[in-house]
Amino acid sequence: MPLTLARLSEKVAKVRGLRVTGTSSVRRILIIDDDAAARNALKDALTMMEGYEIHQAADGASALSLLLGSDMDAIVVDVRMPGMDGIDFCRVLRETGDTTPILMLMAFSEKVDCIEGLNSGADDFLEKPYHLGELRARIRALLRRSSQGARDRPCSSERARLSEDLILDHKTRQILRQDTTAVQLTSIEYTILAVLLRNTGRVLPRDLIAERTWGGSLRNTSNAIDVYVHYLRKKLDAIGCPPVIHTVRGIGYQCRIDGKNPAD
Repeated sequence: MPLTLARLSEKVAKVRGLRVTGTSSVRRILIIDDDAAARNALKDALTMMEGYEIHQAADGASALSLLLGSDMDAIVVDVRMPGMDGIDFCRVLRETGDTTPILMLMAFSEKVDCIEGLNSGADDFLEKPYHLGELRARIRALLRRSSQGARDRPCSSERARLSEDLILDHKTRQILRQDTTAVQLTSIEYTILAVLLRNTGRVLPRDLIAERTWGGSLRNTSNAIDVYVHYLRKKLDAIGCPPVIHTVRGIGYQCRIDGKNPAD
């Protein structure tokens, strides 16, 4: 009997609590795309060039079933697929508590979906057609953030203050109110906020924020910063956080919190 989305979500959550992550140094990447030719081409490229262990699924439901018994280091998912598409897949997976980094692929005509994709739990997105070198670099960046944590987190504290009653927990990438989760940040949202918090009061150019976020010069990352900041602000506004990220026209962004260092 086919699994419903709710049952799949429950099963993934239960199995996640029982699994023991393997110790292999080979990175395991899950590719989700209904186009078999595209999946196989990407599998061959990533296996040959990066040495990844590649797993495949043709849609979101199949991917969730696969994840019942396998841990992945990163997921690459196409936004448009029959049945459960990339956005629904991300939403259901995140509801189980799974924080595996997700890179969402979308055509230029689907760019309006980027905010919805981030809202559903994707960590990054890349427009098609893409340069293979950029896709490889973005996957490496997601893996670095997942295994090492954000390079710009304040070293003096595991938490940083955003307002009188809101704090950012660096371990969980959550914004907390009285030790209760107010909002969960994606990997990139967290990294951008941590970079700005670390440099409170300083005006940071978009290119610098992009370099600190992706760890290198990738195509269109400066404009992508605006997209991520837009959605990060929406999340902060939704939980009643006072404005902390300010736009400096023609340059970038500045973090201001009561004129004080949030790590103090």
